[in-house]
Amino acid sequence: MSTRQVFDKCVLSRLIAHSAVELIALLLVLIGTISRSDAQELTPEQRRAMAHKIVAESAVVKPHELVVIQGNSVFAPLMEDIAVEASKAGGFAVLMPNSDSLIRSVLTEVPDEYLGQPDPTISWIKNVDVYINLPGIYDEPKVMADVPTAKQAKLASANQNEYMSAFHSSKARSLYIDAPVPSAASLYGFDVPAFSAMQWQAISTGESNIQQSAKNIADALRSAKSVHVTTADGTDFIQAGIHKALCDRRSYSWRGGEVGRSQCNAPGRQFCKWCCTRYFSRYDQHT
Repeated sequence: MSTRQVFDKCVLSRLIAHSAVELIALLLVLIGTISRSDAQELTPEQRRAMAHKIVAESAVVKPHELVVIQGNSVFAPLMEDIAVEASKAGGFAVLMPNSDSLIRSVLTEVPDEYLGQPDPTISWIKNVDVYINLPGIYDEPKVMADVPTAKQAKLASANQNEYMSAFHSSKARSLYIDAPVPSAASLYGFDVPAFSAMQWQAISTGESNIQQSAKNIADALRSAKSVHVTTADGTDFIQAGIHKALCDRRSYSWRGGEVGRSQCNAPGRQFCKWCCTRYFSRYDQHT
């Protein structure tokens, strides 16, 4: 778990029990739906539409529910729109923003003896009906620069057991909005503007559309002996033995999206022990 994820204290409570076929189908839907596109900021109209989907379709906020919206101040416009939509649905919305500068200051200026003290807000959890969370840290490398690992760990792990225990015993349900941050773009090999555009597009996609498309692909995968994946970016590989892999619930991942059998003889080629296909990744990594 990354430091950002620990700070966020985000719990995904709306997990859907998919079969292995449906999970792979869902992944293929997202790959086919989003692409590397030019950077585009969310317009106020797009932001409001996204906020409405988050509140009405994902969180399903009901009248008189207490809705807590947490996240980095970079995402303040979206958080405010979510609060408005939650209020329009009859909920009572509370904003709890954070900021990179605040976290950085706490890490570098607050004496160690005051880090990790008991969190009095944990007792509030029993009153919350819905948590809507966005990333708590925006630029993690900058925030954590030159901060000793031990100090990061002390603050990140503070009250975690108490928090999780209180959450799991509460009535609250939680939704995490994986808004784009620079460290994630770097991890997946994208420039920040392109990654942001891709991520926002994915978040904006309606759940019902994704579920139906995933079902269609899942139905096709159930009778398939192999899967041939290609994209305009150069991806070209065949995953053989797909039926056995699905039955065994094995997972596969390829970084970078540019994997091709035509490159099998290139330096760094590897053989996947779970399939019959040799392939080469420009990152020389695969699972």
